[in-house]
Amino acid sequence: MDRDVQLSLIYKSLKGDISDQEQQQLDNWLEEDAANQQLRDQVQQEWELSEAYEPNLRIDTKADFQKLKARIEEYDKAEKKASDEGRVVPLRRRWLSIAAGLLLAFSLAWWLWPNTPDPVQYSEITTGEGEKRELLLADGSTVWLNENSKLIFPDRFVDDQRLIKLEGEAFFSVQKNTDSPFIIQTVHEAEIQVLGTSFLVQATSGSEQVLVEVATGTVRLQNNAKEQQLVLTAGERGIWSTADNSAQKSEAGNQNIYAWQSGVLRFEQTPMPQVIADVERYFQVSITAENPNILDCIVSARFPDPELEEVLTAITFTLDLEWSRNDQGQYSITGDGCQ
Repeated sequence: MDRDVQLSLIYKSLKGDISDQEQQQLDNWLEEDAANQQLRDQVQQEWELSEAYEPNLRIDTKADFQKLKARIEEYDKAEKKASDEGRVVPLRRRWLSIAAGLLLAFSLAWWLWPNTPDPVQYSEITTGEGEKRELLLADGSTVWLNENSKLIFPDRFVDDQRLIKLEGEAFFSVQKNTDSPFIIQTVHEAEIQVLGTSFLVQATSGSEQVLVEVATGTVRLQNNAKEQQLVLTAGERGIWSTADNSAQKSEAGNQNIYAWQSGVLRFEQTPMPQVIADVERYFQVSITAENPNILDCIVSARFPDPELEEVLTAITFTLDLEWSRNDQGQYSITGDGCQ
C-alpha cells in the first residue's frame, strides 16, 4: 500500500468516515508491520489532542488531505535529494510527525477561526380572501397583514437596517431602534422608513399609489432612489403616486381605514355614503341605498367586533330605515331617508 493510501485510510478512520472494505484494508496493513501500527498510533495521539480543543470540529476531509499530501511530497523530494548526496536522513518518522502535526494544525484552525453564522432565512406569508394574519418579527415588531396581501421578512435582522417587503395592506407597530431603521419595500418604486412607530401601509400591485397613514411616531415615505422624501407624523397621511413619481401629504382621513386591524368600526357624524363604503369594505359585501335621500343621513356609532346584521340593524333602526338581503347576497337599505 502506497503512502497516500496509508494516510488516507488512517485519516478516514479517525474521522469515522471509512467504509467496511477500507477498514479491512487498513487492518491488514497494520498487521503487516509494527511500524505501521506505530504510525497509526502517533497520528491518533495527535488527533485526540486536537479533539480536546474543540469537540465539534468541522474539517473538509478532501481539502485537508490534499494539503497534507503536498507537505509529505515536499519531504519525499528532500529525502531523495539527501539520498543522492549520500546523506542518511530518517525522514520516514519525520513525515509521520508532519502528518499528525498538520492534523492538529487544521483542527486548531477550525477552532480558532470565527464560526460562520447561518445564512439568513426568509419567510413569505400570503393571505387569501377574507384572511388576516398577525405576525411577530425578530425585533419584536408586530405586523397585522390584511387580506390578499404578502409579506416577506427574515428570521433575524442583520447589518444596520431592518428590511422587509410588502405587497398589499398591513398595519405595523415597530419597535424603536435608532441604530437600525425599519424599512418596508413595496411593489412600487417606493419605500417606507421608520425608527419606531405605528402606521398603516397600502401598496397593492393593482394600484398606482402607495398610501401611508401614521398613528404614532414619524415615518419617511420615499422612492427607492431616495430622490424625494415625505416625512409624516402622527395624524398625517402620505400618498406616493407611481404614475408621476410624486408625493402628497394631508391630514389623516377616515379612521375606519384601521378597522380591519383594530376590529372596531367607528362613525362620528359620518355621511351615509362613507358609512356604506366602510361597511362594504369591512364585510366584503355590496349595499345599495334605494332612496337617494338615504345618502343625506348622518351616522354616529361605535361597533367593537362588529357583525354585519348587527351594524345594519343599529343604523337603520336609528334612522327609521329598513334593510334586506336578496338571494344573491346583496344588501339594500330602504326608507324615506333624511332631508
